[in-house]
Amino acid sequence: MTVLIRLDANFPNSTLPKLVPVVAGFSKLGLQGLYLFEEGENGQAHSGTFQDSSGNGKHASLRGNWLQPTKQAYGMQAAAGGLGLNTGIPIGQKITIVMAARFNEPDPATNVYPTIFGAAAALAPTIGASANLSSGKGLINAQLIPGTGSPTLDGDWGVYRYGGVVVGDSTVRKSFPGSAGHANSPALIGFTYDATTGFLLAKHSGGEFRTTQAAALFAADGSDSVSFGLMQGAASHALAAGGEIYLAAVYADSSETLLDEVMAAARVRLEARGVSPLF
Repeated sequence: MTVLIRLDANFPNSTLPKLVPVVAGFSKLGLQGLYLFEEGENGQAHSGTFQDSSGNGKHASLRGNWLQPTKQAYGMQAAAGGLGLNTGIPIGQKITIVMAARFNEPDPATNVYPTIFGAAAALAPTIGASANLSSGKGLINAQLIPGTGSPTLDGDWGVYRYGGVVVGDSTVRKSFPGSAGHANSPALIGFTYDATTGFLLAKHSGGEFRTTQAAALFAADGSDSVSFGLMQGAASHALAAGGEIYLAAVYADSSETLLDEVMAAARVRLEARGVSPLF
């Protein structure tokens, strides 16, 4: 029997099963950075950079003057002021981010909009500084304000962009449906964006919103990079100690299929640690 091997062969329409390389349960196709927060000894302060398990060497570093967190079985526990991390991963025309975290904030609290991820230029550079609202670039934040309307909006999650609309109308912040009251609970948030089409899809706890009118949300100009963590939105609000960060994954591609696959992988990883993000 003769076996022929053709290098670089590609059969995308084949019905045969396809082998997909994975790391820690996450697909490596398009993976730019994978931060599991599993390094270190439980109960001890973390030191140095934060390991990128993707194999790309994009280890995250502390942003500004944030303090090192404490390693716990579930991930990392933030000190007073939260946690800000830089990845150096560029935000291109397509990006998918999945992150899991929990704030530890008073709820309700007037005009508190802490953030978890976005373009580095849009987030607060240090503890005691405000997010850069004039950047025109997008971020994901929580809304911890006294509830109004029906249902209440206490503790919801949303996509925010100051200096430009999110969905092609007058809306600068779009809340995740069904996320009210969830900001201080373990949250698994998924976000995928394609600047070439304006497609934006964000998911959390079974709620989602999507649009094809989100062009220039991140103003992808080659200078943007991904930052994430538990950061204040306003200089007047210092985040409470005890926030938790579980994992983050960043991909250089965008699709609903990819988003669902990464969120599923993240949920499996979290539940193995005893963390149950809200459905």
